[in-house]
Amino acid sequence: IYIGRVTGDFVRITDIGATYHWPTSRRLVVKNRSAWRTNSFSSSIQKLNSTFDSITYFGPDTCNLLDYSNHDFKFARYSDTLYVAGDQGFSLAFGETFVDTITMNNAPNMPYPSIIEFEFDSQDNIWAVFGDGGFPDFFFPTYIGYFDRNLHDWTLIYDQSNCPVDFSQHLDIEIDQNDNLWVCDNYDLHVLKINTTPTWLSLVEESTDSFSVFPNPSSGAISIQTD
Repeated sequence: IYIGRVTGDFVRITDIGATYHWPTSRRLVVKNRSAWRTNSFSSSIQKLNSTFDSITYFGPDTCNLLDYSNHDFKFARYSDTLYVAGDQGFSLAFGETFVDTITMNNAPNMPYPSIIEFEFDSQDNIWAVFGDGGFPDFFFPTYIGYFDRNLHDWTLIYDQSNCPVDFSQHLDIEIDQNDNLWVCDNYDLHVLKINTTPTWLSLVEESTDSFSVFPNPSSGAISIQTD
């Protein structure tokens, strides 16, 4: 277990106890002892070495595949590739090298350059929230998009005009075990059911008409009264 802390070293807990490492890692992702950290949404992203006692800085000054933002970053589910979401799209790192991007320049139908948050489905395809801002409470979402990794194309795009999600404030997204998309806006929790034709589930509860059956119990004829 890895725990990032605002004012102290990050904590690594193993079966032999806890150890304390590089300080003030507000955000931290680790996979197969490959650890990346950052302190803000607009600072360089840093790679820790295998013993977690030194770091290498990555930013636009040293890597032309990065910009000065890192709104969200995480490893793909089924690979060791790190995805860093920023103002221009995704930057992809493998090992200690940034090797590729997903941007409006190379991915068809990408609706907007800046990505706020993203999640992977069971096939490592991507759901992403697009928008502007520099801190979670002040992000302004504009689109939700689905990136088909095999087609290298954004095949589904949703905004205020074609889905029930409220885009006026921050959104959070998650993917369930059946690859359905869950979206939390300022008012409701929405579900996009993934099947042959993806469908947003209704927020309206089915009405249940009241009725009564009498006599109850009965050994013969009964009456049913409804509205």
